[in-house]
Amino acid sequence: MPGTNDFQPVATAGGANVVTQAEYLALTSLLADGLTSGIVNSAQFNKMIRQATFVAAAVAQLVANSGANATDDGNLAAFVANLQQTMGASVVGTARNLRASLTAASTSVTFTADEIIVETALGGAPFRLAAFNKTLNVSTTGAGGMDTGAAPASGYVAIYAIYNPTTSTASILATNATAAAAPNVYGGANMPAGYTLSGLISVWPTTGSSQLVGGYQEDRGFSYAAVLQVLGAAGISSTLTNLGVAAAIPKNAKRTKGYLQIANVATTNSYGFAVAADTSGYSYEYMQAYVQPGGSYGASMPFDIPVSTPQTLAYQQVGTNTSGTYVIQINGYSI
Repeated sequence: MPGTNDFQPVATAGGANVVTQAEYLALTSLLADGLTSGIVNSAQFNKMIRQATFVAAAVAQLVANSGANATDDGNLAAFVANLQQTMGASVVGTARNLRASLTAASTSVTFTADEIIVETALGGAPFRLAAFNKTLNVSTTGAGGMDTGAAPASGYVAIYAIYNPTTSTASILATNATAAAAPNVYGGANMPAGYTLSGLISVWPTTGSSQLVGGYQEDRGFSYAAVLQVLGAAGISSTLTNLGVAAAIPKNAKRTKGYLQIANVATTNSYGFAVAADTSGYSYEYMQAYVQPGGSYGASMPFDIPVSTPQTLAYQQVGTNTSGTYVIQINGYSI
């Protein structure tokens, strides 16, 4: 029987390598150790991963030979399938081709992805969910709905892919993320029974009637179905000034995008307008335009900048011509 940190094949009289029941139990013990201490800090788990090629071959031989180990064939095959899903470096919440779309406000939205990574905790062993296709209904609670209570009005819900390893069942779960940034692994007290792995895949805005707003998500980026105006003012400051944008982006937002616009100017001349990540001028984006006076918008420029302080941007009027209306519209963000 192998030692605590070793897993060695047993040579039969015919020279073939097979896995005995005792060795199988030792190998599953290594997996348990690895899952407990995490991939990064577990030498045992990493060593077991390096043995994966041998294990897969051993399973094939067990299935072919059966014999005294016949009762272990199915368990070992399932074990290796699980091992293969936990191999390799992964980041929780990472997804390939994650998509979700609502043309109008609704209580339900469907998320699809080729693959999503979930974990029991940060630094824990990752698990890959393939061909993810789950519908969230925020008017219900439990797996497939809110973790508890109702969806917030005019707020945000964090949305997690979740997994029950006992039943090999994937689902989806939402929780209120209006007041604080949501963790990358579900941290609440209302995970549905049996579900132990999770990964944050979205933070979606809600309407005043607690529905999900119309929008489109691709991977970690969310775009509104309609732009949201967060500033529309005349005579704005010529120095960088903070602007709260909690109505347009959640606390989890790492970047935001939208438009700068100048309208209703009094004289034909050159006008300037800028937006930045903060009042220090980090990621400063500036527009200058020769604007004709009139009631319609005279100039517009898109921007895409990081969010250094949660739900906050900075802006300023640039130049000597101060008349007109300065508008900032947001049409999306990424988490």
